[in-house]
Amino acid sequence: MLFKADMLVVHYRENKQSPDEPGISQIDAEGNVFVSSPNETAQGTRGIYDVDNKKIWLTGQVVLTQGDNIIQGEQLELDLATGKSKVLSATTGDGTRERVRGLFLPKNENK
Repeated sequence: MLFKADMLVVHYRENKQSPDEPGISQIDAEGNVFVSSPNETAQGTRGIYDVDNKKIWLTGQVVLTQGDNIIQGEQLELDLATGKSKVLSATTGDGTRERVRGLFLPKNENK
């Protein structure tokens, strides 16, 4: 998996079994956040990767791409343990909600 952004802040946890190897517990990302795995890519303006719980959250004009399918929203939760993704809308200043938008293309199966 690739996780990159304009700025990454890495949070380490204490490793009591091997003090010389503390381990990463969380990575905060800011600006042009990009996540890529073999099956999908995701983009947003901010992100948090919770390493211990195997979850990634992106916010801000999120775009999730899986093959030819594209989903856009304001928030994204990627559960790396289950492989499930959830895209959410945002509430505007006047209290209305923006919609999540998706483009889904069926697989071309020649029989």
